[in-house]
Amino acid sequence: MKWLIRSFLVLLVIALGAVGWWLFAAHRGDASLAQTGQLTASENLSDPALIERGKYLATVGDCAACHTQRGGAPFAGGHEVPTPFGNIPTPNITRSCIRRSRTPPTPRSPATTRWRCSPI
Repeated sequence: MKWLIRSFLVLLVIALGAVGWWLFAAHRGDASLAQTGQLTASENLSDPALIERGKYLATVGDCAACHTQRGGAPFAGGHEVPTPFGNIPTPNITRSCIRRSRTPPTPRSPATTRWRCSPI
């Protein structure tokens, strides 16, 4: 009787795993495009309506709170957000980067690459 229950549980786990994998694979294309943020060729980035929408979203989302270093260019990144597992530097979310600099590693931190950005 025990082997019957164990067999049933093993088959149940396999079936649930297969259903979960199928659901993940069926929606994977949509999620990967959303995560990469890739634009289609038909989208015009200089469209005034699209620019206004971006300004609106950046304002209501308070993007500057995390993506602007004190005294730095707006949305240029460089601010570090403290977490229990270390500080996370916020990235630049503008298209104004002009060069990058690399800091050497120290005993307490690895080497980092930072972009120097011009003001918007």
